[in-house]
Amino acid sequence: MLVFQWNALRVGDHVLVHDDRATALGLHDGVVAIVQTHPHEPNDVAIRLGDDADVVLHPRRHAVHVDSADARRDCWRCAAVGAAA
Repeated sequence: MLVFQWNALRVGDHVLVHDDRATALGLHDGVVAIVQTHPHEPNDVAIRLGDDADVVLHPRRHAVHVDSADARRDCWRCAAVGAAA
């Protein structure tokens, strides 16, 4: 995700996120739970995974996609999952 997209995220936004704790690199539905803004640098964002409401991640912005199929096009994680299938 580009910095301007990352900084535009707001609480309640739906996103797709790669859980770095999992080796499969699959995508999970997520909802932005916390946004802490910082002037002149990327925001801190926490995302609640949709499939496990108790899990809140602080992913790197490159592990997050806006909720659309086009966003996965240039992602090495998505390409790795596709190549393994």
